[in-house]
Amino acid sequence: MSRLNVTLLFRSAIGAVTMKPLARSQEPREGLVGRKTSSPWRTLVHDPERLERIEKILAEKLEDRQHFNGGSRFSTVATLDTPNASNTAPYPQAVRPHFRKLHFAGLRLGDISSCNGVPLFSPEGIQWVESRTGQRINSDRLCPFLGLPWQNHPPQYLGADFRDNTSISDTTGLPDIRLLREYISAFSRAPIRLAFPFIDPVLFEDTVRLAYQPSSNYQHGTNSAKACICSFMAVAGLFNFHETEAGTAVESEAYAWKAHSLLHRMAPEVTLDGLQTSIMLLVFNLLSGKIQLAVFMTGLASRLIFMMGAHIRRPECISQLGTSDPQFQQRTDIQLRNLFWICYALDKELSLRSGQPPAIGDEHCDLDLPPDYGRHLELGSRKYVSSGAVIDVPILGDLRLSRLKSKAYSMLYSVQALKKSDAELLRSIRELDNDLETWRLSVPLGCRPTLSFSKDASVPDKDMDMCTVMLRLEYHHCMAIIHQASGRCVAWSSHQNGVMEGVSSSLALSVESSRSSLAYLHTAHCVLPDDSFWVIVFYPMSAVLTLFCNLLLNPLDCRATEDLELLSKVPALVRALPISRLTVNELMHIKNLDDFVAELSRLAKCAVAKATECPPEPRP
Repeated sequence: MSRLNVTLLFRSAIGAVTMKPLARSQEPREGLVGRKTSSPWRTLVHDPERLERIEKILAEKLEDRQHFNGGSRFSTVATLDTPNASNTAPYPQAVRPHFRKLHFAGLRLGDISSCNGVPLFSPEGIQWVESRTGQRINSDRLCPFLGLPWQNHPPQYLGADFRDNTSISDTTGLPDIRLLREYISAFSRAPIRLAFPFIDPVLFEDTVRLAYQPSSNYQHGTNSAKACICSFMAVAGLFNFHETEAGTAVESEAYAWKAHSLLHRMAPEVTLDGLQTSIMLLVFNLLSGKIQLAVFMTGLASRLIFMMGAHIRRPECISQLGTSDPQFQQRTDIQLRNLFWICYALDKELSLRSGQPPAIGDEHCDLDLPPDYGRHLELGSRKYVSSGAVIDVPILGDLRLSRLKSKAYSMLYSVQALKKSDAELLRSIRELDNDLETWRLSVPLGCRPTLSFSKDASVPDKDMDMCTVMLRLEYHHCMAIIHQASGRCVAWSSHQNGVMEGVSSSLALSVESSRSSLAYLHTAHCVLPDDSFWVIVFYPMSAVLTLFCNLLLNPLDCRATEDLELLSKVPALVRALPISRLTVNELMHIKNLDDFVAELSRLAKCAVAKATECPPEPRP
C-alpha cells in the first residue's frame, strides 16, 4: 500500500507524492561553513592495517576497564530488569534514568534510549521477540547498551592534565586574547551564526573587557564573562569554523570543562553572559553526545530565560528589526530572543528523544514568529554572513516545527495524554497529522520534505544542504513519533474492528516514515558536517527499531524483503556518518551499534523464515 493511500485511509478511518530526481554526489561533503570534510571511517575502511591497530587498542582498553571494574564487563552499568538479571544495579532504584516508553501494536516492549533510540527491552518485549523468532535472546547482543554507554562520556583525564595541551592561561584561566579575537572575527562571518547566534559580536566586546580586566578590579558579572568566553572557545573548537595550528579537538573539551567549573560562581550573576554560557554548553554537550549534561543545561538555561524575560518579545525589539544598527538595548533584546529560540528548539527535541517533560512551557511564552518567517529557511545554505549583521531569528531547523513537537509531546506523551481513551488518542493523532501536513506545505518548495523517500529516489545536489537534510529527517521522525503513539491503543488486544482500521493505518505511516529516514540518510550523509554524529545517529537507530518490530509483527508483508535489506545496510550507514574524531568511546559505541543492528537483522530474518515455514493464523 502506498504512503499516500495509507495517509488517506488513516484520515478517513479516524476522522501524488512527487519525487525529485536525486544524483548522489561523489564529492567530499561540505561542512556547516563550507569546509570540505570526510568521515574518518572512510579512511579506516580502506586501511585494514590501521583498523586492526585501532581494534587492538580498543580490546586493550576494554580489558583495562573490565580489570578496573572487577572483571565484569557490565559491573558499572544497569542490569536488565528480567528474571535472569540478578546483579545489583549501579544506581538506587529510585534514581535510574527515565526514558520514553516503547509501545508497538499494543505491546509494552521496553524503554527507549535518550541518545540514539536503542531500547532496553522489557521482559514482555523479550518474550514477544522470542515467540516471533523462535530464538532465545542473547542479551549481550540485543541489549549491548545496558546503561550509559548509549551516550558519550566525558574524558576521564579532566583536570590539570588538560592544561598541558591547551592555550588556556595558567594565570587567568582564559585563552590568549589574540586567539580569542581570531575566533570572534571568524564566527561573526561564519554561516553557523545563522543557526546558532551564540553571541552578538558587538555586545561581546563588553564580555571580553570584563573577563580580561585585572583581578583586582573584580565587578559583578566577571565570573559569567569568563565562563562565557570559555564556552565560546569550546563550541568554536567543536565547529572548527576557524582552523589554527592548535589542537582544537582537545582544547574544546578543556574549555568546556573550565566553563562547567565556573557555573557555581556565576550562579548569583543573572547576566546575558550567563545565559549565553548555558546555551553554548547545552549545544556543546548535545553535539558531543553528553545527553544528560545537555538536559541539565537546558534546565539552567530555561530558568535564566524566564528570569531575564527572554521568553517575551518586547515591542521595542520588534520596531528595531528593520534597522541596520540597532541601539545597545535593542540589540540586547534581540540577542535574548535568539537565545530563547535556540533553547526552545533544543528543549523540545530533547523532550521527544528522552520522554522527559520539556523545561519550557509554551503557555508561558510569546511564540510569535515574523510574518515572513518561511523565507528564513531559504537563507540557511548561505556560505557567508556579514560580520555586522543582526540575526533577528535563528535558522535552527524550522521553529514552527519545534512548536509542533511541543504540541505532540503534550497531546501524546504527557501524563494526561497517557490517560486518553483510544478514540481520544486517535483524534489527537489525526489533529497532529493534519498540523504536520500543514507545516510541510508551508515550507518553501526548494527545501520542502516529500511525504516519503524511497531507496531509488534522488535529489539534486543543489537541494542537498544541511538545513534541508535536517528538515527532512525531523519531518520523518515527527511523523513516526506521532503515529507510534497508536501502539498504546487497547484495540490491538481487543480487536475492535471499527478502531483497528485506524490504528493499523497509523502504524503503517510510522513504518513508512522509518523507511524514508533510512533511505534518505543513505543518500544525504555525504553533506553532513563532522560535528553531527551524536545528533544524527538517533534517527537511523529509531527507524531500525520500528522496522524490526514491524517485521516481527508482519513477517509476511510484501515489503519484508526490502525492510531486511534496509536493516542489513545500517551498520555501514552508521560508520559512514561523519564524526570529528574517533576516540575509544566512539569506537566502542559504533561497535555496539554494529552488534545491535546485526542481531536485529538476524532475528528479523528468523521471524520471516519462521512465518514462511509456519504461516500464522489470520487475526480475528
